[in-house]
Amino acid sequence: IVAVEYLMEDITDKVNPRTLQMAEKIKKLCEKYKVEFQHLGVDASSGAGTGICDMLRLQIGTDAFVRVQFGGAASDKRVSSSSKVTGKQRYKNRATELFMQGKAYLLGRQMFGIPPLIAKQMTQRITLEPTKGEFGLIYQVEPKKEFKKRLGYSPDEADAFFVCVETARQRRLFNPMDPKPQKPIENMARWLKGQRTHGSY
Repeated sequence: IVAVEYLMEDITDKVNPRTLQMAEKIKKLCEKYKVEFQHLGVDASSGAGTGICDMLRLQIGTDAFVRVQFGGAASDKRVSSSSKVTGKQRYKNRATELFMQGKAYLLGRQMFGIPPLIAKQMTQRITLEPTKGEFGLIYQVEPKKEFKKRLGYSPDEADAFFVCVETARQRRLFNPMDPKPQKPIENMARWLKGQRTHGSY
């Protein structure tokens, strides 16, 4: 089950910079939920994310947590437990790999309980027309800036979910399975409303 907690910067604090505030809040959150630091994933994509990660390392005295990058090329990890195709061979970039892998765990019925907001953001993000590659089709999701331009907000909660999935993928060797056959869903909003969990969409 996925729980969402928001960490907010105190803009009235003129002594402690944002990076220190966030690092301290992350540390306290890990202590609250008894999360070991090697099982913690942090978005390190932007300059601010890198700064928070560096400050967090100083705060907890270890670099054991997972720094997840949304930029750059896809990884060399296999796209599923039954395939030899790697992320670089299947996805246009790293952001697409994180999105598609997060989706694969849900379609394979390996994960359930994501909040409706995350399910909504994932279904709102457009998958562009795939291109042909040496090992099959190459997929790419809509760039985040285009998503924000089209809908007026950033899919931050979905990105946080992808960070969690990637952390489990790296630390627990959690590989996605092939999707199980599902009946077509004609009315997505009505289906989501009637589910106790939102593991598939």
